[in-house]
Amino acid sequence: MIQTIRATEKICSLPAIPTHDWAAQAANAIATLEPTATVGVLIAQLDPSSQSLTPYSTGVSHRPNASDAQTREMVNQAFFLQDKLERINTLGFDLPVQATQQGLVASFSLLDSNAMNSPIGQAFSSQQLHSPILTVVPISPTYPGFVLIIIMAFEKRTTHAFAASQPAPVRVDLTTHTLAALLPLIAHKANQALELVKNPKAWLTDREHEILNQLILGHSVRVIADNLDRSTHTVHDHVKNLHKKLHANSRGQLIARALGHTPANAIKETTQTLHPIVITNSTKTAEFAELKPSPAAPVRPKAVRQSTLIR
Repeated sequence: MIQTIRATEKICSLPAIPTHDWAAQAANAIATLEPTATVGVLIAQLDPSSQSLTPYSTGVSHRPNASDAQTREMVNQAFFLQDKLERINTLGFDLPVQATQQGLVASFSLLDSNAMNSPIGQAFSSQQLHSPILTVVPISPTYPGFVLIIIMAFEKRTTHAFAASQPAPVRVDLTTHTLAALLPLIAHKANQALELVKNPKAWLTDREHEILNQLILGHSVRVIADNLDRSTHTVHDHVKNLHKKLHANSRGQLIARALGHTPANAIKETTQTLHPIVITNSTKTAEFAELKPSPAAPVRPKAVRQSTLIR
C-alpha cells in the first residue's frame, strides 16, 4: 500500500510539459511500485493490426539508493535497455485493436506465445529480468495509436522480503491490477504533457526548461539573463518559444501551463472514457481471443525520435 501511495504521488508530480526526460521520469515514478522492478517507457506510435511501432522518446528506470556496485550495474543495464528500446520498430506480437483506445495491462506470458520472443521481450530477458508486464496507455484521442508503452519486469533474484514471499503469478497479478488502477492517472498526465509532441518542435530544450523554472520562481527576464550569463535578448527569444510551444498568451498562462493548471477544455479528457483491458492469470483465454486483431499490411509511421539516456 505504501509503495502504491508513493508511486501515485510521483506520477502526480510528473511534468505537465513535454520535457526531454519525461519518459525517464515516468519510468522512475512507476518503478516505485516494485522495489526490485525495472521499468521501460516508450512514447510511441503503435498500430496493433500491423504491429508497427515507432518510438518518439524512451526512458528506463534506475534506483538512486542502490550501492555503488549496484548503481554501476544498473546504469549499464539502463544504457543497454535504452539502446534496445530506441531501435525497436515492430511490436512482434498481437494486441487487441482496442488496446490503443481503451488501454491495456497484461503479463507478456498471457498476451501471445510470441511475446517473450519479440524485440521488447528479448531486451528485458537478456538482462535477467522476468515476468514482464505490458501497459498500453492512450495519450490523445486526437491521434489514434499515439500511446505510452510501459514495460515492468522483475529481477530473478531478490532479497526484498515482500517480493520474495510472493509466488510469481500472484505477484504479477497484484501488480497488474495496481497498474490498471493507476492507468487513468498516467493517461491524464501523459495527455497533459505529451499531446503535441508528435511535432518534434514541441519538445522543450534544456535551456527552455531552465528558463521556465526560473519564471515559475518569479524571476524577471533581466534576472534570468544575469543568472545564466546570457543577454536579455537571448532570454526573450527563449520565452517567446516557450509561449509558442505551450500555447500561452501571457506570462500567467505560461506559468499556469507549466504547473498543470490548464483549463479543463484545453486538454482532451481521456480518463473519463478509459476502460482498460486487464488480463491476469484468472482471465479466460477465450475472452481475450475475441479481442485479437485481424492481420493487416504493415504501415510504418515516420517520426523524429527523442531519447533520454540515464547517466
